[in-house]
Amino acid sequence: MNELLALKEKYLRGEISKYEYYSEIHGYHKNLYLYPALIAKSNLQKIEIDGSRVVFFLETLGETVKMVNHCDDFYATGLNCLNSGSVEHEYIEMLAEIMSVTNERFCLFDIGANLGYYSLALLKRFPDATAYAFEPIPDTFAYLMDNISLNGMEGRVKAVNIGLSDNDNDVLMYYNPSHSGTSSLKNIENVSNDNRREVKLMKLDSYASQMNQVIDLIKCDVEGAEKLVFEGGMDTLRKHYPVILCEMMRKWDKAFEYHPNDTIALLAQVGYQCYRVKNGVLELMPFMDEDVEEMNFLFLSEGRHADIIKAFAG
Repeated sequence: MNELLALKEKYLRGEISKYEYYSEIHGYHKNLYLYPALIAKSNLQKIEIDGSRVVFFLETLGETVKMVNHCDDFYATGLNCLNSGSVEHEYIEMLAEIMSVTNERFCLFDIGANLGYYSLALLKRFPDATAYAFEPIPDTFAYLMDNISLNGMEGRVKAVNIGLSDNDNDVLMYYNPSHSGTSSLKNIENVSNDNRREVKLMKLDSYASQMNQVIDLIKCDVEGAEKLVFEGGMDTLRKHYPVILCEMMRKWDKAFEYHPNDTIALLAQVGYQCYRVKNGVLELMPFMDEDVEEMNFLFLSEGRHADIIKAFAG
């Protein structure tokens, strides 16, 4: 039982006095008064508590994004922002600046959407844009749906309960309840086999071929399986040439027996170059060495995205 409710029941049963109850439960309540100082040093506007949930209000791109999550998910977007001050703000701002000068009516493929922060933040900023948010883990998908509804985005963000990879298949995927964002096809965080979830995988090409929609922007963050996503989507990339924001981490890629440079080489086959973001400026990065600290990178085609490169590259 909830510790606060258990304490209240103890009082109602007459096992402790009213003074003892109030004194003991205040040990919990007084922590509420610590949060304003932490919120003030973050991009959070407020935290709202009602009879059913805790809602985090994040200020992003001049708009308010509301987020909920499971109480055990300590790295969830709202808590992450509270703890660290902001969440990947530099990358969201860069994407917003790029789409502002290219196409404000863009379609985003949010691959590895998790709780939906990228989709919701960008679509709040761009009222004519749409998004497909791919999240295979059923537990996380439920909160993604809640966040879409909470932000009034049901008609613009389509939540898709599949993962994108290099094949069309049903597999078991590792799910970490305390850090849902690290769910992966490989056991990258040594979670229990009891926390695996059966999920449906599709190739990006398979999914994209079913729709009559230009894909302008891809955000891909799938904990080491990014290369597999692109291997299953080469025809789609050749057809649409979307701007790509991709996470690449050496330690996650190692679990899949490749290196981020293999992803860079793969995308180079269809004309993409890799850039990192340094103080709001794009810096060409032909390969990743051991000194690279960034985790997220932009991929642009010199032929298709020349205006973006000219405007934002140093």
